[in-house]
Amino acid sequence: MQNIYDALFHISPAARPNTSGLGTLCGHNIITCAHIHDQLPVKLDEDSLFDVRRVHDGKEATFAMLFGSTLDVLVLSPDSMFVGLAEGDGPTASALDMYYEYIDCHTPIKPALISFKPGSKTAIVDGFFFAPDVKTVHKAQFHLEDGSPYIRFSSHDVQCGCSGGPLFTKELKLIGVLTNLDNAGQIGAKECFGRRIDSCLPVCVYPQMDFETVVL
Repeated sequence: MQNIYDALFHISPAARPNTSGLGTLCGHNIITCAHIHDQLPVKLDEDSLFDVRRVHDGKEATFAMLFGSTLDVLVLSPDSMFVGLAEGDGPTASALDMYYEYIDCHTPIKPALISFKPGSKTAIVDGFFFAPDVKTVHKAQFHLEDGSPYIRFSSHDVQCGCSGGPLFTKELKLIGVLTNLDNAGQIGAKECFGRRIDSCLPVCVYPQMDFETVVL
């Protein structure tokens, strides 16, 4: 579990420091929610840079967005070669330092490539997500359907600032990214949504990812 805590970040667009979400170091990129960046499709300018603060020690660095995103997910890279920014305009060296410091202590988190059991088209999975303080862990039951990129669950605990946080199974398998909730203004448990990480990444990211197969 320590490698998970050490891979969690608070994230803000450099141009909008008061907007905050969560992210997870996955491979050498940070996976987060596209909703913390309110202009899609984006241009490769200053709005494509993100300030990240590592939760476990408060260390900060600047990452850039990969050239490409999906509607719900952004991928932040420590290497400006991936995003096409001019030298000096991209991420700081400290972003790569963050990655190498992490792999010196941990094996990078692998995202789950989800497979359903033969004859099964749906699955209910016990798991958890993080509160915005990234200290509180909330349990949840995730509902998945074969062929659907979405992860559905009901919770009283999803609130502003949870967006971009990882969705883990109780076996600590990274299956998705928390993206939004449907009835935030209503009293009671909210219908919440995430995206499966094996179906939401930009095409250019997949070759970099080392997936592990998880059978539901």
